[in-house]
Formats: sequence, C-alpha cells, structure tokens
Amino acid sequence: MPTRVPLLVLGLTAACASARPPRTTAVDATALAHDHERRGAFAAGREVLTAAVDRARGARQPVARLTAELARVWSHETFARNRGYAEGVSVARAAQAAARSERDPRALAIALDAEGMLHYGTLVWAGASDYSVPRRHFAAAVDAFRTADDQGGLAEATFHVGLSFEQAGDAATAAQHYTAAQALADQAGDLVVASYTERHLAGIAEERGDLRAARRGFERSLTLRERTGYLRLVPYAMMAIASLDLHAGETARALASYRRALVMAERIGNEAMLLWAHVGVGEALEKLDDLTGARAHFERALAIAETASISIAIVAAARSAASVVETLGDPAGAQAFRDRATRAELAGKHVSLL
Repeated sequence: MPTRVPLLVLGLTAACASARPPRTTAVDATALAHDHERRGAFAAGREVLTAAVDRARGARQPVARLTAELARVWSHETFARNRGYAEGVSVARAAQAAARSERDPRALAIALDAEGMLHYGTLVWAGASDYSVPRRHFAAAVDAFRTADDQGGLAEATFHVGLSFEQAGDAATAAQHYTAAQALADQAGDLVVASYTERHLAGIAEERGDLRAARRGFERSLTLRERTGYLRLVPYAMMAIASLDLHAGETARALASYRRALVMAERIGNEAMLLWAHVGVGEALEKLDDLTGARAHFERALAIAETASISIAIVAAARSAASVVETLGDPAGAQAFRDRATRAELAGKHVSLL
C-alpha cells in the first residue's frame, strides 16, 4: 500500500539515528508468526513466537497469549508434516496452565483448540474413526471463545467440532456445525475460516452428488484463500476442483490443475499436500493411458507417505500403484503394493492418542 513506503523509510531513519532495533511487541510477533504460517514457513513462525515468549518472561510480562499462539502454529505444522505431536501438546498444555494463571480466556481457548487439532491430526492421518478426544477439546475451546467474546475464534472452533463429526462419518451433524461456523465467520469478517467452511460444505455436497454446489463451494474456497494470502492451503483447494474435473471427464484440465498444485506444494514443502498432488497427477495420467508416468507419481506419493507415516495416504497410493502395475502385467509387483496398503491399514487401526 502507498503508506508503507514512507513508514518504512521513517523506521529505517529512526533505527539508524538510535542505533537500536525497534522493539517487537507481542501483537507484532503474533502477526509476523501468522504471516509465516500462512506461507507454510512454520519453523520461522515458531522462532518468532519463542523469542517473544522469552522476552516476555524476561520482562515479567504475561506469556499465555504468546504461548497459545505458539501452540497454534505447532498444531498446523504437525498436521502438515505428521510429526512433532508430543512437543506440540506440551506447548498447548503449558499455554493452558499460563492462561488459567493469568485469567486469559482467549489464550485458554486458542490453546484448547490447538490441542484438539493436535489430537485430530494424529487420528485423521491414521484413518481412525473415534474423534471423541479432539471433539472434547474443541467443545471446551468453543466455550472459552464465547467467554472471551471472540467471534473469529468461535467460528474456527465450531468448524473444528464439525471436522470431528465429518471424519467420524456423521456428515449431517458436521454440516450443521460448518453452517454455524460459516455464519459466525461472516459476522467476524474471517475469510480464512469462511474458506474452510466453503470447502467442507462443498465436499459434503460432492458426496451426495450435488456437483454444481460442490464446484461453487470449492471455487469460493480457492478465491478466499488466494485473496487472504493463505498460500499453504491454496493447493488443497486447487486439487478439490481438479478432482471434480477428473470425474467429469475433463482430464487434461484436471491434470493441469494437479500439476500446478504439485509445483506449489513442492515450493511450500508441505509433505501431506505434496503426496496428494502426486496422487492426483497419477490418477489423471492413468486416465490418459500414461501408465508408466502414473506409476512414477503413485510411487513418489507412496514414498512420501511412508516417510511421513500417513496411513490413509499409504493405502491410497499403494492401491493406485497396484492397479497400474497389474495393468502393466506385473501381478507379483501389484500384490506387493497391496500388501503395503494392508499393513498401513492395520497400523492405522492401532494408532494411539497422545
């Protein structure tokens, strides 16, 4: 924006005159961490908040809000990478203790929601069916956000409750929570949460066969993510639309979208997003009868999924690879892929909560 240039010049002039860097406030640190997190630079976001917590402690200032925001970044990073859950829960629980000590309901709400997402990530990537533990944390976060009169936070926590129902197979109850979260997000002007609700309501519409509503929702979600600069979530929105194109027979268009998502996922470095992009490219190539190319992408997705221990992705990639390899005339190789899928399914069923 035009006003930023003179402000930046003034800031540099003041810094040179005083020979001291400008002080970073807690609000500045949180905003900067959110900016890093939106771009998928999780480590940078954690570093900013960790340093801010250390400064606050040294100055004997409140730390609950900053620690809660740190837990929030941890929860997003672990979902993207499927690791670091124990460390994230430790931070979330420390934030909850600080919030109770400092009587900060908003910090408590953020930390409760973050712990819920940490449990949710553990379960969803394993293909589990019982989401009662994360749901309990999300419900507590809803209550705390209400106490804090935080509409945006309330919208996100309500959306998360919906996730716990959707993953457990109760799409109707999930849709009720998504609709409520969408109304709250609209009231709060929270476009990021609105992008979540649009995407998941569209997914439910797709499941019931309303492809027109699904496309509208997926396209709105993509637009909102691009508008808000939430770059690390843009590829998922692109892949949702590509999936509709693929099943509608628009294979070339779907392939182009999957490839764009793949490039962006590689740039961001998000393992979960990257592997699903490889699966999408593979599915499109398979439909175009490029079985060798499809196999290469399925095997790449499988390798990433196994490294990240994402059971549901291992199953999807291994089964897709098995189908292609079978068609290529290698039944033994196909069975080896099916065996890898079976092992991943069994491992997912025995996942343990933190």
